[in-house]
Amino acid sequence: MTTTPNLGLPYIDAAQAQKHVTHNEAIRGLDALVQTAIVTRTLAAPPATPGDGACYILSGAGTGAWAGHPAGAVAAWQDGIWVFYAPKTGWLAWIVDEGTTVNWTGALWQAFGLPSTAPQFGINAIADSTNKLSVNSAAVLLNNIGNGVQLKLNKHAAADTASVLYQDNFSGRAETGLTGDDSYHFKVSPDGAAWKEALRIDATSGLATVFADPVAALGIATKQYVDTHGPAGPVGPQGPAGAAGPAGVAGATGSAGAQGAIGPAGATGAQGSTGTAGTNGNTVWNGTGAPSAATGANGDFYLDTAANRFYGPKAAGAWPGSSVSLVGPTGSPGSTGPAGPAGAAGPTGSTGPQGPAGPAGGTTGAWTTVQPWAATTAYVLARPPVSSPTRAAPMCASRRIPPQPALMWPSSLRSPRLGRPGRKALPE
Repeated sequence: MTTTPNLGLPYIDAAQAQKHVTHNEAIRGLDALVQTAIVTRTLAAPPATPGDGACYILSGAGTGAWAGHPAGAVAAWQDGIWVFYAPKTGWLAWIVDEGTTVNWTGALWQAFGLPSTAPQFGINAIADSTNKLSVNSAAVLLNNIGNGVQLKLNKHAAADTASVLYQDNFSGRAETGLTGDDSYHFKVSPDGAAWKEALRIDATSGLATVFADPVAALGIATKQYVDTHGPAGPVGPQGPAGAAGPAGVAGATGSAGAQGAIGPAGATGAQGSTGTAGTNGNTVWNGTGAPSAATGANGDFYLDTAANRFYGPKAAGAWPGSSVSLVGPTGSPGSTGPAGPAGAAGPTGSTGPQGPAGPAGGTTGAWTTVQPWAATTAYVLARPPVSSPTRAAPMCASRRIPPQPALMWPSSLRSPRLGRPGRKALPE
């Protein structure tokens, strides 16, 4: 019997008997695997009283009625027996007692969530090729998970920009960050087109340069002083080294290096111990008459060879009261076929033997005078009987003959077989 490639559901073969058995098996598989709801995935042995249709994911190698099935297999209690399904990559299931969705990776069931990588992503917004991450929200929170938290903006080179841009209806008004070099800049704009730099903090010295009217009171304190008491003296000796500053922020992770050559194959490990024997499969029994209670075990089937009836499965130590007939109902008679064509004519039979010769006729005769025929007298002209069986029966005709003059008939023409004068036999 062949099965479907994804869910492993059985096909109904051509001219298969008991098609409903295969069909029902496929329906049970769909009932367990479509919109799958798993009671729990914390058991390696079956529960004592599972509900009909309840499904479980084995947490480890199965024991008891689940023996022989690996961790991750799906066990379903259907029609009083355990049915097992091997998951395939991509299957999803809802775990009832955890309130979460999991998917099968090909090796394990893991929590189903967002993909680890995506070319672009939008939250309540549509991302595009420029704004690959787009968020529409009244606020955005980036919270720590126990310690500090950092928001990192990394640029490719010193001449590039890594900044935070503040906009008004998508038109820039202020920008802070590393704009065009590695110093920190503060810029403002009234229209998003004309920009003025207000402050720059030098990346090397840390000194801040204010871009404003130099004679106006700025209200900004700095560590830079102007000596008005004469020229600077000679440089003094170098002072002791200061304490080490704090560690800088870790740089971005470099790209992965090329894969190294494959090492030599290791030695073959020792053979593992023999696994535990699996549970016995179900058995199909046969005999004449209905099965007795002592025949077979739970889950077995029975064939009554006398009545051609099928019982099972046996459950709770008893055979079901009903059975399935293996002989289908008698079909209705078919309609009468059309009449066949007429057969060809048979061959002509052979000619029968010639009959015996008749007696020789007389050689001379005498004329006899007869009376004229009356107009009202009916005379019959008849052919003599024929002895051949292939000849038709004698034919007779009668008509009225007008009066004729007296004739002299030779005596040889007078028929002794006619009952009275005036009848004449016709020659053949």
